[in-house]
Amino acid sequence: MENYKKISIIGTDGSGKTTLSRILGQKLPIPIFHMDSYIWGKYWTLNEKTEIENRIKEILKNRDSWIVEGYISYAP
Repeated sequence: MENYKKISIIGTDGSGKTTLSRILGQKLPIPIFHMDSYIWGKYWTLNEKTEIENRIKEILKNRDSWIVEGYISYAP
């Protein structure tokens, strides 16, 4: 399983994205990033599009492996 370096899990609310990412994270030595924590701010207010993009770019750059999970669309 060491060949798996970049995994993206997308889906709708309640589809099991977080559960699947946690299971994979237990089996693979790859960091997990939950996109909700980057897209949503305090009190579940949507962050600005540029802030979201910058934060996501920052966590993924210079990493050769990751698991990301989240909803595929946002509308700032």
